[in-house]
Amino acid sequence: FTGRSAHAGRNPHEGRNAIVAAADAILRLKALEHDDLTINPAKLEGGAANNVVPDHAVLRFNIRPKSVAAGAAFDHALGPLLAAIAAEHGVATHCHGGVTRPPKRVDASAQALFDLVRACGAELGQDIHWQSTGGVCDGNN
Repeated sequence: FTGRSAHAGRNPHEGRNAIVAAADAILRLKALEHDDLTINPAKLEGGAANNVVPDHAVLRFNIRPKSVAAGAAFDHALGPLLAAIAAEHGVATHCHGGVTRPPKRVDASAQALFDLVRACGAELGQDIHWQSTGGVCDGNN
């Protein structure tokens, strides 16, 4: 997010606060969550001195779609969300990255492998469980 720097006491009205715009994005992103999609705003960086309206912010976030459709719907919604924030806050936005991993589905081969791991664990006295994480990893590819 790129805003406009200004003095926080002398002319704050001339500034465009990039951190406020990024915070708005966080809230709007979280509002896009549903049963098939989790969104984790993970890191927000920006600002400097307390007496300066921050003109730069970087927001890093992660999504976990449980279906291809959920990932595509998010990808489709992100552009308009950023455009609305840019217009409402008078900032510029730039998005780097995107939906780059498909959901990790448990197919017959993956289930067979897990059953084998669980059986081996049982022989060693270990109780092995599986839980979906929304699956987004290199193993999906």
